[in-house]
Amino acid sequence: MLTAIVLLPIVAAAAVGWLPPSLARRLAFVTALADLALVILAWLNQAPLESYPWIPSLGVEWRLALDGVTGMLAGLAALLVVCALAATTERITRQNEYAALMLLLLGFLQGVFLASNLGVFYIFWELMILPAFLLVGRWGDRKAAFKFFLYTLMGSLAMLLALVIILFGGTALPDLNYATLALHPFSPQIEQVLMILFLLGFAVKIPLFPVHGWQVDTYETSPAPVAAVIAGVMSKAGLYGLLRVGGVFFTSAFANAIPILLTLALVSLIYGSFCALGQTRTRRVLAYSSLAHVAMMTLGIFSLQSVALEGSVLQMLAHGLTTGGLFLLLGYLEDRDLPDDLDQLGGVATPMPVFGLALLLFSMAALGLPALCSFPGELLILTGLYHLSPGSAILASLSLVAAAWFLLRFYQRIAAGSGARLPRLTDLDWREQAVLVPLAVLVIWVGLRPYDWQAIIRAAMMTWGIQ
Repeated sequence: MLTAIVLLPIVAAAAVGWLPPSLARRLAFVTALADLALVILAWLNQAPLESYPWIPSLGVEWRLALDGVTGMLAGLAALLVVCALAATTERITRQNEYAALMLLLLGFLQGVFLASNLGVFYIFWELMILPAFLLVGRWGDRKAAFKFFLYTLMGSLAMLLALVIILFGGTALPDLNYATLALHPFSPQIEQVLMILFLLGFAVKIPLFPVHGWQVDTYETSPAPVAAVIAGVMSKAGLYGLLRVGGVFFTSAFANAIPILLTLALVSLIYGSFCALGQTRTRRVLAYSSLAHVAMMTLGIFSLQSVALEGSVLQMLAHGLTTGGLFLLLGYLEDRDLPDDLDQLGGVATPMPVFGLALLLFSMAALGLPALCSFPGELLILTGLYHLSPGSAILASLSLVAAAWFLLRFYQRIAAGSGARLPRLTDLDWREQAVLVPLAVLVIWVGLRPYDWQAIIRAAMMTWGIQ
């Protein structure tokens, strides 16, 4: 079943690419929905690990495993691709190519999340760059796509060098299975080098300051459904890799570099928060807001505190839901030919009350309003961080004030006012509302019952060897 979760979107993409555009998006939507159903069934039935020989000379086995965290992230990926395809309109040209690339991106992301072998993880990590690059370049902006590609290539080369060191360096380990690596600790010098190389690869994808240069242009110029998937899921691949690989194998190197790592994450958090305050374009506000939010999750991971680690994983889910929902809402405004300049908007909630309510829900969830999804994760991160470094926790807490400022300003500039300057607008139809319903339900569920998810996260991390 786990192999089917990975291969179903990839195989379907080959068929979708040759279909007439009118059918391609429908088949892609059904495929992504089926993939989501497979993830849920595998999660509920506790699907066993799947392992087959693949490249034995390099110690690479086709090993896939699903636990609470990987199942949660795989489900998030499938759900956001389902919502993105459902929100895609006829404005997107060459929909057969577009739908095929979205399915490829989904399949490669599932490979990253379900891989239980470092070689398989790296292969899918590399593969997911290609459909994302083509989606941004063909339906967005080519300069932004090439910038994205060059940054991610830099990170990928660093990770490739780390794999070469593992295979042929001082450790000389042919088997790249996670459990095998955990049983054979690296020397302190090798561990430090590997940490730096893997950290660079993950930091680019998350992204973190100062390797975030691709993010704003990509989020601003991509079609809204594509931006929702890249911001909502692909950044989680970097965070997941940082937690899964770094938290298991490079714990000692992380512990020795905690002051430097926390400083890096805090700079990224403060930089993203204050840049978001100065933006007047809707997409750029969300881009810098996302930079700040992923920096908060990275703080929790770098702290190596169990409470903060749980909070970081919970916040991955929350950020995917809120950021994905907000990008889809901005896409609905763009479909109605509204400008993306906050100074030219205002009063949208008057002719579009359902849209205004949805924007309010996702904006308040993103800023961390209690009883919504971001609040418990951020509270856990700050609690764990305070036990390690009270000063860092206080600085991170102050950034939440900036987050409330720019997100309240974001909502007020779009929704509040009379709307007298706006053209005649129609509210969200039933299809547009249906796209947002599952995201909204999860936003409220995670906020009201975070302990349902904490127990799942805690059990998964214990199986990884993270206490």
